[in-house]
Amino acid sequence: MTVLEETLKRIKNQLDEFWQARTRNQKLKLGISAGIFAVSIALLVFFTSRPELVPLYNQLDMEDAGAITEKLDEYKVEWELDETTSSILVPKKEVNKLRMQLATEGLPRKGFSLVEALDNTRLGTTDLERRERIRLGQEYAIAQAIETIEGVEYSQVNLFIPGDSVFAVSGDDHQSSAGILIKLKPGAELDQNRIDGILQFVSKSVKGLTKDNISIIDQTGRELSSQSDTEQGRLLSQLEIEHGTQMRMQKSIKEFLETAYGKNNVDVRVNLKLNFDSQITNTVKFEPPIPGEDSGLIRSIQELEEHAQNAGAGGIPGTDSNIEDITSYAEVETGDSKYDNVSRTVNYELNQIKEEIVKAQGQVKSLTVAVLINSTALAQDLTQPDRDNIADIVAAAAGIDNQLVQIQSMPFDTSLAAEIAQGFEDRQHMEQVKLYTYLAAIGALLVAGIIGTIMVLRRRRTAEEEVLVSQNGAEVIDEIEEINVTLDQSGTRKQVERFIGKKPETAAQLLKTWLKEE
Repeated sequence: MTVLEETLKRIKNQLDEFWQARTRNQKLKLGISAGIFAVSIALLVFFTSRPELVPLYNQLDMEDAGAITEKLDEYKVEWELDETTSSILVPKKEVNKLRMQLATEGLPRKGFSLVEALDNTRLGTTDLERRERIRLGQEYAIAQAIETIEGVEYSQVNLFIPGDSVFAVSGDDHQSSAGILIKLKPGAELDQNRIDGILQFVSKSVKGLTKDNISIIDQTGRELSSQSDTEQGRLLSQLEIEHGTQMRMQKSIKEFLETAYGKNNVDVRVNLKLNFDSQITNTVKFEPPIPGEDSGLIRSIQELEEHAQNAGAGGIPGTDSNIEDITSYAEVETGDSKYDNVSRTVNYELNQIKEEIVKAQGQVKSLTVAVLINSTALAQDLTQPDRDNIADIVAAAAGIDNQLVQIQSMPFDTSLAAEIAQGFEDRQHMEQVKLYTYLAAIGALLVAGIIGTIMVLRRRRTAEEEVLVSQNGAEVIDEIEEINVTLDQSGTRKQVERFIGKKPETAAQLLKTWLKEE
């Protein structure tokens, strides 16, 4: 038993002895005093812990107000509606956080105004001063809201809001713009979702401001608002997708194997490579319009026939020569010749099918899995058949060949986990000690209050008794003198008993007076 437990037990025994020694009236008075004290403490805690409500948005229309209150109910945030100013009131410590969360939801859809920036406007303020005051209030409010985002240490906002022209035709066509400088905490990074949330929030905070006119940079000068539009931004997005898929596969396989080998007895590593190359394939096919036929519909037919016939003829070939030696050729008698040619050209109508195939990005290019099992959690070392069975199961879960899965077993180093667990135990012990100390302090205060109340009541009662004794002193003396002490002992005793029965309170006061005198 610890010293604290012994102290608490001793205090409990003393309280029990003190309570048992009290009379019924005293217990009743103590109970009433304790009840009043407890009610006072409860009322004090209630009024001091009640959150301060401040406007979340002002001058909202009914559509935005309804959508925002619905989201606040989902967030389980206490809110009130000020009907006179159409403002939604929320706890002060959560106002900036709620504005960022609602901005990621696209609320409010019609922006909000910083009317509170005009609270301290003095008489005679010009329109330019009023606009500047509103602009500074907006910059400060937006910067404060951005600083509530996890990972942001400091932010500075510069707004350009062109004034409304009084002329129907104005050559000033400037649009609202914003420049935001964000200083990140060491090691912190803003993902694309948070950047989009900042863009949405700022664009809804300033009249006429669009996302295209907002620039966000960090303390190194790196542009954050256009990361998704640059080659570096696309590369980072692809790496995030690849890493996220890899982590999900690792978690899934690890949880799957831990059902057999126990919690924290399995570690899984997945090496995943995704192919983000964009590929487009265009294909043109010609097919018969009627399924099952090799030829299509006849569009045109062209036929050509040629016929020729020639009769034989005799004669002297060549020409005469005026030289003496004349070459002579033999003459052959031939018959008639005939030539026939028929050609046919048929044009068919075919269906032309064009296909454009776009290869989906993010397909698995390569995937390997390594599984490490804590050997101290195994009844015996893994055999090769055991490794093969585990590899088959993992391969089926990952959708790959079992040759791409490696299984090993070795003892895990759990010293760090043991130190962390011991640290948690020590912390819980310290929390318990703090709790017991707090309860002991409260108990001591209650005991001190009870003892103080008892002492006050006792002093008050003693003073009343002394007054009563002084007032009734003469009566007591007269009553005592009536007792005849000359009688024998039995007669005197009877007179004393009659006196006590007649006036018990007077007899009690008399005895207390005698005791005090002795």
